[in-house]
Amino acid sequence: MQLLSDPASRAHKLRLLVVVMILAQLVVVWQYFTHSPRYSIYTMLFLIIALAAAVLFTVWRQVGYVADEVLEDGAVLVARRNGADSIVSFENIADVCVVNASTREAIEVQLRTPVVPFGARIVFWPPNWKSIRGEEMEAIAATLKSRFVRRDAA
Repeated sequence: MQLLSDPASRAHKLRLLVVVMILAQLVVVWQYFTHSPRYSIYTMLFLIIALAAAVLFTVWRQVGYVADEVLEDGAVLVARRNGADSIVSFENIADVCVVNASTREAIEVQLRTPVVPFGARIVFWPPNWKSIRGEEMEAIAATLKSRFVRRDAA
């Protein structure tokens, strides 16, 4: 099995969630201590819970769809996200291209038929994705496309 994605993808997603959550909660606590008169503790608890839910939803919408791990195993791709595995044969791959995932570029594998939990596309960050931009990412996508996408000779 050859690892195609960055091994730290899941850690990056969780780290992003924790950092944004802590920053948002610090703003709420700062507002509590600098506001006069102070809100009741129940109001603050409600605000903290509501803000945590909003941050979780927002961050998850930005990076939650990115695969934790993508492996090439013979003539199939094995993609993992949140403990769920999907096996995709190369015949099911329609295209490979570069897309924006959150604020960085990523590789998108477009599928002919959807797979659970990914749907019709698998998005992942390749190794060293933080230092790869533009043409280098396009070259990685072109290489993967030449290996995965089979042209129909119909």
